[in-house]
Amino acid sequence: MAVLLAGCATPAALSSEASAAQLGAAFGACSAGGPGEGGSPIEAVAATKDWVAAAALNTGQRPDSGVTGTRDVEVQTVSGGKETVRLHSSFWPGIEWAFNNDAKVWLAMADPEYWEQGTVGYVLVETAGGEVFFPGECLDEILRIPLHDELGPESDKLLAGLPLVEPGKVRDYLGIEDAAPEEQHPDRVILNPDDVDAAVLEPLTLIGIYLKTSGEIGDGTFTICTRIPAGWNECVMADEKSTLDGWNFNAYIDDSGELEFWLLNGDADVSQPFGKIGEVNTRGKGIEVFVDTSTIGVDGTVTNDDLVTLAD
Repeated sequence: MAVLLAGCATPAALSSEASAAQLGAAFGACSAGGPGEGGSPIEAVAATKDWVAAAALNTGQRPDSGVTGTRDVEVQTVSGGKETVRLHSSFWPGIEWAFNNDAKVWLAMADPEYWEQGTVGYVLVETAGGEVFFPGECLDEILRIPLHDELGPESDKLLAGLPLVEPGKVRDYLGIEDAAPEEQHPDRVILNPDDVDAAVLEPLTLIGIYLKTSGEIGDGTFTICTRIPAGWNECVMADEKSTLDGWNFNAYIDDSGELEFWLLNGDADVSQPFGKIGEVNTRGKGIEVFVDTSTIGVDGTVTNDDLVTLAD
């Protein structure tokens, strides 16, 4: 939605029979540089929950020429009421053309969770001929053109009817399928009770571990993490403290009792481990381990996977 709230358009003297492409070029073109990166156009319009059917704007609040920004404007609605909305200066020329040419004007209200209450996210104009364009800086490229390409020959009809659709039924109306939930990569599961299904943790046993190292690894920002086939456990910093004082942490184990130790970066990014540094059998109970870090490179290079031993 952020990309829908910027800029300043240039008025054009076009008749009521002008096409949406002509009107979009006149009132929704980019002043310079193009629209930049943005989200999905169809998801942007599908997310709109509230619309205001405008019949007139308070012309006394029209921004001066060359002034760019958002300000409060009193709107007379089609139903005869009045509302105050926050309207960007780039929307004005296209809205005024619409009022002068028997076109319908719908103000799409931005989500108040992300924008100030009453802010207009974008404007949808339906011409007397039934075509739809979006006035405002770059909105021809951000909305009309990609929506026309995605919705096909029925795009104008679908977009014109959009403000009349119940919010909960917009995705069906536009033919948008709900994205299937992304399944977590099996090698990247974190065994955190807040994030994984209780059924995953139920057969596992939580044990305590005391870990010491022979020296910090590199600049001390690396982490040592434990892992079982079901997923990754807690991590500890491989810094000076792990050498001098040791670390106490927990890990889940399965019936085998086997526990792997891996070297990861400072963010404990399980998708890019540096390498496995050892494996021990816990025998189903808490353990003390010693990690020989002397052969691990300062850049995290791992050449041995037998660096972890159980303390006597």
